[in-house]
Amino acid sequence: MERPFRPKFLKEIWDAIDPQGGPPLQSEGLEAQALARPVLHVGILIALAVVYYFAHIGAKVLEGDEATYALLSKTIAMTGDWGRLALNGEPYLRKPPLYFWLTAGLFQFLPISGFSASVVSSLFGVADTLLVYALCRVMFPGWVTAFASSLAYLTTHEVLHWSRGVHLETLVTFWLLLGLLAVYWSVRRPAATALVGAALAGGWLSKGVQGLYPALILALVWMKERILFRRLLSIWGVIIVCLFGVAVASWIWIGGDDAKVFIEGYLVRQVGAKLFSSLVPHHGYWWYFRLLFATYWPWLPAAVIGIILLARSWRSSVGSRVWLLFAAVVIVAILLTTEKRSRYLFQLYPVLSVASGIALARWARRFPRLPSLLVGLTLVGAVALGIFGGRRSAPAGKTADTVLIAARLEARPVRPVLITGQTQHGRPRVGRILGFYAAPLLRTCKARCLEEAVPGSTIVTRADEADQVAAAVGGRVAYGNGTLAIVVVPEKS
Repeated sequence: MERPFRPKFLKEIWDAIDPQGGPPLQSEGLEAQALARPVLHVGILIALAVVYYFAHIGAKVLEGDEATYALLSKTIAMTGDWGRLALNGEPYLRKPPLYFWLTAGLFQFLPISGFSASVVSSLFGVADTLLVYALCRVMFPGWVTAFASSLAYLTTHEVLHWSRGVHLETLVTFWLLLGLLAVYWSVRRPAATALVGAALAGGWLSKGVQGLYPALILALVWMKERILFRRLLSIWGVIIVCLFGVAVASWIWIGGDDAKVFIEGYLVRQVGAKLFSSLVPHHGYWWYFRLLFATYWPWLPAAVIGIILLARSWRSSVGSRVWLLFAAVVIVAILLTTEKRSRYLFQLYPVLSVASGIALARWARRFPRLPSLLVGLTLVGAVALGIFGGRRSAPAGKTADTVLIAARLEARPVRPVLITGQTQHGRPRVGRILGFYAAPLLRTCKARCLEEAVPGSTIVTRADEADQVAAAVGGRVAYGNGTLAIVVVPEKS
């Protein structure tokens, strides 16, 4: 039976994709370029990353999780209590504290605002871009792979989205990438194992279980290199356990004396719900792949080719094994969760960027001007972002109403400003927006503030409960809109 494709034809297609075995290459043209200097790479990447990750980051009103994280940081900065996370006076243990500590520290030097709350995420976005470059420089020969991988990562739409704002993704990714670098070094340098422990501790304090991926990569790589038990039973294995133990203890310390609160707040509501709950949306196992196919452009073709090239060098390259194992661990982890969200793909983008960089580096050997073209296109994107990135629509509806109410609260009230339980926990959850944009810190009541209200108190309520709350506490509705209202309890005569 005649074959549908001749082997020679398939070889010609592969040679066009991967010029490694194709016609004579122009590698010397790459090394002779002015762009080949590492100092220039780092300078270009820092300059572009600062524009991409910092331009207009304070132009929007923080909502949802962003408002939550900003409010947690604001509370630490204003109370000086670094050992307790609180959301409008209520204990909060659903996320680890490192991001909030860093942002609260920044609030000591910058005014509390949407911009300053977003700086930590943007800073670690810049650091992640540089770490992608460093990892590729260490693991793979040549400069084009590292430089192209960093540019691909920098210009990935989803990376840009989750790096601009108050998000935890860039912080945990920093520790994951640092962990991968330490895993690679640990094969030949046992002392690098201590850096793995530091990365695991930082990852745990950044986003809990999600920050522990390097531990699995470490075990798999050591098994492949047949050094697993030798390393685990050495002093370096003890160091990993000690560093991670300190991180776990730090988070439990945040919960105070009641360990049950920590278990319910994080292990049950966060980890357990994402793995087993049927109440969260389930998009199906192919949802992530459809999302990548729809959004990962223009790098998708290069990433597919790069993954093939990484797989071909599995046996000969420790770096290839590290990246492929990391991709496998991330994919398995996000597919096992019942909850499917686009941000869970964030840790996969460094792998796809490196794969894209490997393919682009191969093509650059035939087209030496390709790196300069990539820089030019990235620069055009930076200019466009600088010009048009700040054009955001003004907040509307309930968010706008909440910001207006927040602006009317006194900066230094004599009595605590209270909010009803419905304002804090009801939907839409505007309590976190109110808490961040209000000048004073707020305190959540158990219900309608009947027990907490004292003469002179100010209470923020939902618009539909304002009259009942005012009547119950003997106050009056001083101001209201379609979403919220301010009830004032008069001083005793």
